Amino acid sequence: MKEAILNYFRSDRSYNGGVSLVMKYSHKLGFKRMLNLQHESDYLLGIVHEELRELCGITSAEFMRLTRLPIVKHEIPVVNTQPQQGSKPAAAIPSKRKKKDPSTKPSTKPPKKESRKK
Repeated sequence: MKEAILNYFRSDRSYNGGVSLVMKYSHKLGFKRMLNLQHESDYLLGIVHEELRELCGITSAEFMRLTRLPIVKHEIPVVNTQPQQGSKPAAAIPSKRKKKDPSTKPSTKPPKKESRKK
């Protein structure tokens, strides 16, 4: 539980992620009900973070230090960008997109109304 909450503070800190952890680990039924009934706000996010801090058992000084650190995103593996031997460079590959002719574009103007003068 503690490691999951610490991982949340290191990598996510979103409202939905915090609420899911509170729903999973907290024993305060009234607080869980309040989270289900009220909309997301900065105030509720602060309360969620405080509840998670208490559940995790860390001090407020440690919590402040932890929240001042930048959020660590999961790294995406780097794909080899070097062209393989015998393959064509990207500029030599013809595009399969069709160019649109501006003259065939449908008119967005509404039709003119005829006057009813007699």
